[in-house]
Amino acid sequence: MKQRTRQTGLATRDYAQEHPYTTAGVAIGALGLLAAYLLCKRN
Repeated sequence: MKQRTRQTGLATRDYAQEHPYTTAGVAIGALGLLAAYLLCKRN
């Protein structure tokens, strides 16, 4: 299991390095969804 987790981490890092704009877009989208969720939950 530990080996598989390491392989997944390495694959994720490699993808992020090859596709920085896509990775940034996904991260910004996730933060936007989290903010929207928190704002809706607050009301």
